[in-house]
Amino acid sequence: MSSISAVPKTDRGSNKITSSPAQDKEIQQLNKQRAKIQEELASVSSNKEMDSKLKMERVKSLTSGMQQIDSRISEIRMENLKRSAPETRSPEPASPPAKTAHDPHLAVIIEKSSSLTELNKSVGLRAKMGGEIKTLEGGVRSDRTMLEAGPSDDGGRSAMLQNAEETVYKMKREMVQEIHSQIHVVDKKMDELISEINDISNSSEDNMKSNGAVLPEDEDENGSPSKSKELQAADVGSAGSLRPAAASIDIRV
Repeated sequence: MSSISAVPKTDRGSNKITSSPAQDKEIQQLNKQRAKIQEELASVSSNKEMDSKLKMERVKSLTSGMQQIDSRISEIRMENLKRSAPETRSPEPASPPAKTAHDPHLAVIIEKSSSLTELNKSVGLRAKMGGEIKTLEGGVRSDRTMLEAGPSDDGGRSAMLQNAEETVYKMKREMVQEIHSQIHVVDKKMDELISEINDISNSSEDNMKSNGAVLPEDEDENGSPSKSKELQAADVGSAGSLRPAAASIDIRV
């Protein structure tokens, strides 16, 4: 019986990161506010007629508002990720296999189904975490590009970029590291599930052989259990010894 060596790529289970409708609505509102602040920030930065001191104060105020929005969005996403992360559980003592009258092949399928379902969910969760990392890193690159695109003599833009590097970008980098740590936990869990599925396959095959169950390789071409030559010869001998003797005819008068 072949063992499982790769994780399925399809996401079959319910693998969405848990979030409430209220949180989704809050994130949407925060993103709208952030977009408005970005537009206003771009307008202020490109205004060459504004006093440099006033521009710096305005840029600082807008940057602070954007940082607060980013911080709140990041908090919501981290809460959702932590709720969706698999909990570590201590291994349970192995219980003796229950004697059932089920088909041995069906018993293997039933025993594997729980582990396969959990494995599929872990695959989906890992993909979601990878998407969160791309979103965070992409947001940092986009904001940094916008801030670096201005003239080099714009003091307000330079101060805003430095402030963002020390606050928002630093916080997002820490979040990315935290998500990578959670991905490591999920990867470890997936390895355990794959090993568990392979162990179930091997132990089920051994149990079937020890109990005298017919394995696929032990069947003949017609799907019937095959017999060894010794057993076939013994059957022929037994059949010959059980044949009834011919009835004798009494011809005496």
